[in-house]
Amino acid sequence: MSNRDEGRKVVVIREGGSALKWVVVGAAVGGVLALLFAPQSGEATRRDLSRRLRGLRRAAEDRFNDLGDALTTKEQKLREMAETAFGGEPEEDEDEDTPRPSGKDRGTAPSPRQELERRLADARARRRQIPTEEEEPVA
Repeated sequence: MSNRDEGRKVVVIREGGSALKWVVVGAAVGGVLALLFAPQSGEATRRDLSRRLRGLRRAAEDRFNDLGDALTTKEQKLREMAETAFGGEPEEDEDEDTPRPSGKDRGTAPSPRQELERRLADARARRRQIPTEEEEPVA
């Protein structure tokens, strides 16, 4: 640098949003060109678009209904499995004095955790009632 350039500052000004401006200009030019060179009239194009949109809507509704049917089927299978696993007849080793809610009283099947906790409580109660060899009562 020479002595003459030492005191000068260079300032660069950039306009923000210039890329967005060109995208909007390009979209506008493309839209105008599409209208100028369209092979159909505007009314025919609108009819064609509405026909295609109706077809897409019907296809989407059909897929949505198929998905709903599949989920309903899965839900019914899961409910049947839960009823079989948790709502069936009591097992032979369960204590018959322990009240077990019926399907009407429950409203819904208990969660697996609740069922496990209930079974553990039943097993503990049975174990307390049956004296082991080590804990035989002294007469």
